Amino acid sequence: MSLKEKIEVELNKVKQMNRPQKISYFKTYYMVPCIVIIVVIALAIWFIADTVFQKKNVSFGVVYNVNISDETETLLTDGYMERYGYDSKKCMTAISRDNLFDGTAQQMDAYSSQMALFAQIAAGEVHYLIVDKSMLDVMQTGGIFASVDEVLSDEMYKNVQDSVVILSDEDGKEYVGAIDLCKLKIVPDCDNGAYLCISVSTPDEQYPDRLVGLLLGK
Repeated sequence: MSLKEKIEVELNKVKQMNRPQKISYFKTYYMVPCIVIIVVIALAIWFIADTVFQKKNVSFGVVYNVNISDETETLLTDGYMERYGYDSKKCMTAISRDNLFDGTAQQMDAYSSQMALFAQIAAGEVHYLIVDKSMLDVMQTGGIFASVDEVLSDEMYKNVQDSVVILSDEDGKEYVGAIDLCKLKIVPDCDNGAYLCISVSTPDEQYPDRLVGLLLGK
């Protein structure tokens, strides 16, 4: 029997049933397959929307214990998009500013947040950090900061070389791990220091130059 003939037989069988019988027949033979099909279609739609229509994150930063101005936030987000010609329909930038951990009562929260941050950096989701002196000291051995002199071009490095900070990794080896934003007069509130650290995971090789050049107006 062909598929067409099977369908016709099934339709004739259903036509001869009353309403309660049709409902019972549907629940017995068709409800589970229909639910499965609906779930599969929903997952397919979600997958397509997530992979095809999701915006690419071209610059994402995290700020710890530093108060940056609204103007600086705008510069690092919308300013980055505009300066380097990214299409806002396809790309996005973001910065997380609400990361303030002070005192022993919040040590566990700070630790949990740092572990989550390390995981995000490993996944390539965080491209730079702005931290105070205490967080710089805590994070310097985590293997998450790129060496500034290695990721910046020689020309761009010359613009910040008087403001770089030497850190030590977990093995005690020194590296150029941060740029002092206070010395560059980029951050006004410098009571606890403010340091730009470039993540080991960046979108592309040009990103460090673009980020620093944006802040310097170069």
